[in-house]
Amino acid sequence: MTHQQLLRSLLAGILCAASIWQTQAAADVLDQIPDTALVYVVVNNMQQANREISAVAQQMGRPVPDLLQLVKERLGLAQGLADAGELAVVLVSRPVGNPFPVVFVRTDDYAALVSQLQPEAQGELVSRVKLAGQPALVAKKGDYAVLAAPMHSDELTQVIQSQRAVTRDEPTRAFTEQADVYAVATTAGVQLLVRQALAGLQAMKQNFGQMGPQGESVVAGLTIYEGLFQWAAEEVGQVALALHRDDTGAVFLRKRVEFRNPAPRTEEGTPADARQLLAHLPNWPYVMAGSGEFGDSTTMERWIALSMKMMRTTAGPQALTDAEVDKLVEVSRQSMKGVRSMAFTFGVPEGGGSLFSRTGIVIDVTDTDTFITGYLQAMQSMQEIFAENEQAPYRVQMAERVPIDDKQGLKIVMQVTPQTLGLAGEDFKQVYEKFFGEKGSLTLYGAPVDANRVALAYVSEERLREMLKATQTPDQTLGVDKGIQATARLLPATAQFVVFVSPGGLLQYVQQMLETVVPAAQRGQLPTIPPFPTSPPLGMAVQYDGQAVVAGLVVPAETLAALGRYIAAFGG
Repeated sequence: MTHQQLLRSLLAGILCAASIWQTQAAADVLDQIPDTALVYVVVNNMQQANREISAVAQQMGRPVPDLLQLVKERLGLAQGLADAGELAVVLVSRPVGNPFPVVFVRTDDYAALVSQLQPEAQGELVSRVKLAGQPALVAKKGDYAVLAAPMHSDELTQVIQSQRAVTRDEPTRAFTEQADVYAVATTAGVQLLVRQALAGLQAMKQNFGQMGPQGESVVAGLTIYEGLFQWAAEEVGQVALALHRDDTGAVFLRKRVEFRNPAPRTEEGTPADARQLLAHLPNWPYVMAGSGEFGDSTTMERWIALSMKMMRTTAGPQALTDAEVDKLVEVSRQSMKGVRSMAFTFGVPEGGGSLFSRTGIVIDVTDTDTFITGYLQAMQSMQEIFAENEQAPYRVQMAERVPIDDKQGLKIVMQVTPQTLGLAGEDFKQVYEKFFGEKGSLTLYGAPVDANRVALAYVSEERLREMLKATQTPDQTLGVDKGIQATARLLPATAQFVVFVSPGGLLQYVQQMLETVVPAAQRGQLPTIPPFPTSPPLGMAVQYDGQAVVAGLVVPAETLAALGRYIAAFGG
């Protein structure tokens, strides 16, 4: 073997060993966290995370100091800290009393780390020290220094002596292994968080309930969240979050939610089919656009049932009976029969027009005529259900076939009461009519595109005609938008739902909302929101595998840079 070959072999061996050490390091901290953990947040590599933060700041033109070095100086940790090691903050339960936090930090010299912290007393397991001038406890477990508040000496001892590590299943391990930072709420942790959230909502409802009509509006809104948390208590298991920056400079935030009673899933539509429908959406200035495939799944029935229950809570517990909710769930399920995938655009509204004036949908179905017939029958059934209940928050005023040019289309007129939205008084009339038109009537038009596609548009037949025209001119649609294409390349190809949010479109929408909400006499005082620099949209992706939902948000590097320029334009 030549010297050059030997050098290459040694280099390969070093790189391999480093790779093995990093993989083991990522797992080691979880080996030390006790199974009584409710929530834990892990920085996989403090040095690498510090570099990523600095890189993002540079992308945005907002340089930051060396945060790791700054923290070490503030805490008095010049020695003993393994910069390339992990940091974990853990919320641990105990049999009696509130949970308590502990911090795990990898150390390459535990004795040196403790000696610089002004140890007051060094016990067999736990030492009393000063951290940033404040009393603290520290103990050693494996290759980690474990820190806790002074009042938790007994609890810290139990953590150190614990032999049972937190459970880490393969899906969660795979989800978090590439993350720079990740957090996991165990099933017990989710239950605790839900209980605390429900208690907080109850307290808020009691406070706002004493403030008259305006307070009652807030209470109605809080009731929606209360229903969601109650659902989470029954259905949600472990939840994981992961934050990562890739080689392109894009930043990803992903969430994985396991279900305690997962619904099976069977495939019919495909993600590719759903994304192709973007090429049938008009290239209106958009706030949000996306597509998704549904397949023939009982999963959709659960989402429908949840949405109907939420609809009931918005107007109070007496608005819809349990029997009516069950009927609506069945009718909604029937209305989705034959749907394989769909795409939508929520466009920037026309000045002075309804906030739905540029909202369009294209649906891929097994058979156009069958779908339209079934959809109209479902809407007519809803019309009957709501007509039987005078307190119902919604009304279907019309559902019938109508001719639209040379096509046999459909027209559905819906009405939403102000009380449903928690709105009351003349101050809210403008907002209400901006959303739903005079007297709260919102019209939906639809027409077949071909044997397997249906186009829908709100407010006017003219908007539907623009939708139909777009389906025939794919080179002028959102499907060829360069920004959407750039962001789409960063999203997983297997995602069943993708959504794109335009920062510029969102700001235009906010401007219009402000002009709607603020009284006419005060609109002249409103600041004009500057346009956002041209950049790719934010991207969101959702995938359900029959056991868990994985949802992700990506901010492309170009968008981060544009955000930095936008902030600088304000003098920030």
